[in-house]
Amino acid sequence: MLSYAFPLFLSLCLLAGCQPSPAGFDGGRDSSTPTATWEKVDLDAALRQYGGQVLSEPTPFPGSALYVQSGGRSGPGLVLLHGSEGGDAGYSNLMAMELASRGFSVLAFAYYHGPGTPNVLANIPLEHTEEAARWLRDSSWVDGNNVGLFGVSRGAEQAILLASLLGDSGPISAVGAHAPFHAVVESFDPETYDFVPGPDGRPLPAWTYRGTVPTPGSPIALENFNGPVFLSHGTRDEVWSVEETRELQRRLLDAGKDPEVHYWPGEGHVLNSAYSAYLNAVSQFFSRALSPLPRSAPRAAMTRFPNALALPETHS
Repeated sequence: MLSYAFPLFLSLCLLAGCQPSPAGFDGGRDSSTPTATWEKVDLDAALRQYGGQVLSEPTPFPGSALYVQSGGRSGPGLVLLHGSEGGDAGYSNLMAMELASRGFSVLAFAYYHGPGTPNVLANIPLEHTEEAARWLRDSSWVDGNNVGLFGVSRGAEQAILLASLLGDSGPISAVGAHAPFHAVVESFDPETYDFVPGPDGRPLPAWTYRGTVPTPGSPIALENFNGPVFLSHGTRDEVWSVEETRELQRRLLDAGKDPEVHYWPGEGHVLNSAYSAYLNAVSQFFSRALSPLPRSAPRAAMTRFPNALALPETHS
């Protein structure tokens, strides 16, 4: 069974003044793994640190927030997906604010465990994320018609799964994932740190898409997506092994794709010393991938970038 829990962005949490505690997170089902809970971020205080250069705008999506540059300036669009800590923890919002300060229009999209969203990660409709990306693409906050999708942990799994299902047919022009799993994972309950049982006691699926259920354990066919792909992983990830990203990279290369891949030596599931370099890499990738093109321009013009990392244990 594939059932995992994981934190998100310890570095951002510490910058915002929240502190992990030694109980409540087990990284999976192994009770010997060190645990931590995650204090909610004071988003108002975090936003004030940008001195009015980043603004929060309302969205039609419960628990979500749009972060944009002040002065009504538009920029490349990016939908950011949190991990299993849930949308109400606020860690993805911190990254969204930072990327907005760099010129992006970023939707921190809450898909579970936030106001107006499910309390467990089970039967989450991926089309809701697709609709959010389309809403952002069509908004006045986005240049051209290019929107990226980026996720961490369970958000990474969701990002690459949705990209694999959409192929060339959806609103997403580029996709990125930090610490993904190469296959579909089952549901997750943040209260029990286990899967969500169905009526028969078996795990419910985490995701649905337009009436279909991606089968837990089935490989995610990211090679079906023809836009630019960014992958990132700490080489000492204690939750989801770096081999998960290496497997995705191998499959993409075998399919003739050229992903940008970053392996962060000595880093775990939560990046610490490498976080600044990682944030720069994400920003630079999406700046290139989402450069404005006329709405009639073919997506093929944006599909190839050099493979940043051919060797493990290195990064650019």
